[in-house]
Amino acid sequence: MGIEVTGKTLGIIGCGNIGSIVADRALGLKDESDRRRPFPDAERAAELGVEKVDLHDLLPRADFITCTLVDRRTRNLVDSKIPRRCKKGVRIINCARGG
Repeated sequence: MGIEVTGKTLGIIGCGNIGSIVADRALGLKDESDRRRPFPDAERAAELGVEKVDLHDLLPRADFITCTLVDRRTRNLVDSKIPRRCKKGVRIINCARGG
């Protein structure tokens, strides 16, 4: 059984190539206009049509969260504590590449 994605809030952790593509696709799915990304700078967020928010604010509001980054600064950012801070029924998608 699937789930309707239209009208849901998508949290994108990471603003690189993959995160940008995900944001673009989400616009086509008519996800909530308050798509949230914790890491882009303000200019990049405006280019992508997303709102920049802290991870702390993102977690309890997102219906879907995708993590599209891994580097030495963000390794283990999404850990076993994250789901406890999320909305019930959230779906977390790991799209990160790298080490």
